[in-house]
Amino acid sequence: MGRIAGIVYPSLFQTEGSIRGMMEVQGETDPAVHAWRQVEFGGRNIAANRRKDVLLLFDGEIFHKDELIQRMKGQGKTCNSRENEDLILDAYELFGEKCFQYLDGDFAIAILDKTKMKLLLARDRVGKKPLYWGQEGGNFLFASELKALLVTGIISQSLSLEALATYLAFGFFPQDSTPIQKINKLLPGYYLVFEEFKTLRIESFWSLSSHFGSSLNLKPEEIAENLGHLLNESVKQRVEGKKEVGCYLSGGLGSASVGWFLKRGEHSLKAFTAGFSGENDADLETAAVFAKNLHMPQATLKIDPSHFLVALPQVLWQVEEPIADPNLITTWHLSKMPCSGMTLFSGMGSDELLAGHNRYTLEERGLGRFESFFAGVSDKVKRVLIPLLYSLGSTKAYDLLREIRVNPYLAQYVHQNLLFPRRNLPRLSPLLAPLFDPIVFLEKFHHLSKIQSAVSAFIYLDFKTRLPDYFIQQFEKLTFASGLGWATPFLDKQVIEFATRIPEPETLTEVDTGNYLRRLMRPHFAAEVIDRPKKSRRSFLSTWASDPHILPYLIYLQDSSLIEMGFVEKKWVEKALSTPQTRSQNFRQLFALLILEAWIRLFILQPIQSHPKEISLHDLLTRKVR
Repeated sequence: MGRIAGIVYPSLFQTEGSIRGMMEVQGETDPAVHAWRQVEFGGRNIAANRRKDVLLLFDGEIFHKDELIQRMKGQGKTCNSRENEDLILDAYELFGEKCFQYLDGDFAIAILDKTKMKLLLARDRVGKKPLYWGQEGGNFLFASELKALLVTGIISQSLSLEALATYLAFGFFPQDSTPIQKINKLLPGYYLVFEEFKTLRIESFWSLSSHFGSSLNLKPEEIAENLGHLLNESVKQRVEGKKEVGCYLSGGLGSASVGWFLKRGEHSLKAFTAGFSGENDADLETAAVFAKNLHMPQATLKIDPSHFLVALPQVLWQVEEPIADPNLITTWHLSKMPCSGMTLFSGMGSDELLAGHNRYTLEERGLGRFESFFAGVSDKVKRVLIPLLYSLGSTKAYDLLREIRVNPYLAQYVHQNLLFPRRNLPRLSPLLAPLFDPIVFLEKFHHLSKIQSAVSAFIYLDFKTRLPDYFIQQFEKLTFASGLGWATPFLDKQVIEFATRIPEPETLTEVDTGNYLRRLMRPHFAAEVIDRPKKSRRSFLSTWASDPHILPYLIYLQDSSLIEMGFVEKKWVEKALSTPQTRSQNFRQLFALLILEAWIRLFILQPIQSHPKEISLHDLLTRKVR
């Protein structure tokens, strides 16, 4: 397991030996490197088949190996090793490109097939392991980390305006987009083939939507029982061979349930909890109740305003993409609490798979009267009614006409989860606002129309966007940077596919969230923590906006690079900062701009270095660049 990288140059005579720099910037100080023709390969290890004509780079872990071995045995292939790399090479030899659909695990894979003159890249179904690729001047590059592509100098440090517009809308970069022109993320569940080092194609080897078609014909208690069996097996798979195991307790039922299955296996482990003082107190208290119930020793850290932004440059350097989530700081501190080498288990994915978020509920996403009405009528009726609305002078008609092909529940869901509401984005950034349209964004998800339940559609959308690109990315990169393993039992293939078949209602109330997980864990935890709703907090940390440890950094935004480059209007920033009330009301947006400003100064306005100097946020924001 370790970061990977590679370059395919335009010809044999243009190789530049950049691979070692790519590995060094990813923290791999003594990498294995292989050069063949115009290809350079680098990783912590390079595996090969017996003939040495197929090379493999692998970052991750393969689970349910017995099933894979039996499948290959059924095709006449005897496996002499259970090592991850050997099994992947055997599967590729037997199945070719189809091998990825038979691999179950968390992985980023690169295969160099010398005989067929092609390079293959693959990323796991959820996107737990990162994998970037880019093309420039006839060069093809890939790596586990964004900065590894930039450090070569082959791809310029140029901003993608369309991606920045999407960031201002969501606070992260969803799907295959990145902040850099000509660099993409490989989508989860996809593989890329660079044939004869000339032609590129990208194919899907797994589809989440294909599992929504058939609902489980089981009683609720049977669903909960089956879910428990799958989770128990998933934990066993991930804990096997681990020397030291820890559990992140967040105060949510997902992480507590993972802790319970770990303790059920009689593993000796410690709980780790972090939160913001005065803001996460209820979560911290609930996490303490879970830890006591599980008889786990617990380490707890409370972050106050004086420590909130201290390590922000280091956090962004490791996360690599701007993510407008204050919990980045929590994740950073969590990754520093355990000993290096420990595997930290978490409940990541439980809310997305099992409808545990309150943002899926009617209480949080009440539709307006137009949307509610149009949600219940057919497209034919809509086409008749919308022209009538025009004749009556309705200002809603145009938006409804544009949304006729999109489920109004989904459209409203996206609008309610925008960082900058669509009506406000033009005031913030006249340059970027026209480059993002939430309805066009929704139309990219072709399989949404196959999903009947609105709640299932919300889950699908979050699973494809927010989960990998907002939540997973920060945990994966920050734990890796601290030398930790990170295990996510809810994101097991069998658990995911089972969860997609659980029948979800058209609408969800607060008492219904995470219903099956609550049912599963009810015998093991007190009712007051089992039934505690997971509410969204749009005003989270807003009281910190005027704190003397934070306000000076927000004030820097009035003279930021964002304004100088024309991405942000100075009038909007000045108005948002003008009073304690406006600062509190706009804290989420101001924090998102601060993240973007600091990121641009790290990744755009200075050359990428293999070993960046430690720098304070104050120096980063105030020093002259280039």
